[in-house]
Amino acid sequence: MPESAAQAGVSGTVKVQAKVRDGQIQDIQFLSGLPIFHGSVRDALSQYKCKSGQIETTATQEFQFQLVNTKEICPTIVLPVMPRWAVREMDAITVKAVFRIEGGEVKDVTFLSGSKSFHQAVRVAAKLYRCVNLPEPVLATQEFVFDPMGRPPKFRPRDASSALPIPEATYRGWGNKSFDQLSPSQKVEIQKQSIELKEGDEPPYPIDGVERIFDGIGEVADRMGVSGGLVLLIQVNSSGAATSVKILQAPQKEFAKYAAAVAMRGKYKPAICDGQPCAKDFRIDGELVR
Repeated sequence: MPESAAQAGVSGTVKVQAKVRDGQIQDIQFLSGLPIFHGSVRDALSQYKCKSGQIETTATQEFQFQLVNTKEICPTIVLPVMPRWAVREMDAITVKAVFRIEGGEVKDVTFLSGSKSFHQAVRVAAKLYRCVNLPEPVLATQEFVFDPMGRPPKFRPRDASSALPIPEATYRGWGNKSFDQLSPSQKVEIQKQSIELKEGDEPPYPIDGVERIFDGIGEVADRMGVSGGLVLLIQVNSSGAATSVKILQAPQKEFAKYAAAVAMRGKYKPAICDGQPCAKDFRIDGELVR
């Protein structure tokens, strides 16, 4: 499938007639089909190896160019997270994309339609796809509907020491603030989640706040239809990079992998131990309520 045809969303059938002479294809004539496919057909025919003989033969062949649906070759698909601002929109938005799938993974994304504002969400989700490892790269298409009326379940953080839910007004106040932007009382609430901290130390914390993580986990849970308790320990090194995840509790093992991927995407402020950056766990502890 030519990439230009995939980008245009074009499929079709090409019929050719050619002469077979001295074991090679020669004098190619196109009997039907769109010119956009001709180059790919010529490239394919040039690689044919035929029986050599003294008699010249005329042969015909049809080539089918069809875009594959991503769901046919990717057993594991993660739907993109609805951007937070999009819930204010009244109409559903449809985005159509073509994926180049190679080695069991999505290597490239080309968008055929839909607002650019949703493209990044699709790219992030595509990185989590797990597809059949085919011998040749494949172009596959998929449509995504961003429906503002579909609300993710609330991820309700729990107090790590008491296991009781943290009031919504409290954790919503954390929002997209960095640790330095939190009020002293908010910092105390965050520090209570890190049960191994000594007095005066600081926990690791997402640079862009916890809202993206909480909302993202809630959206993944909604797409996968799960609810229940979730406890993850995100290992954050002294440079602020999330290096691994320990799953302590999850409603489903497969869901836990995607929730961990959401938590690991962002950059973190490293923990502070005795005044120096250090490696510590960032704890995500809460309940997914549908």
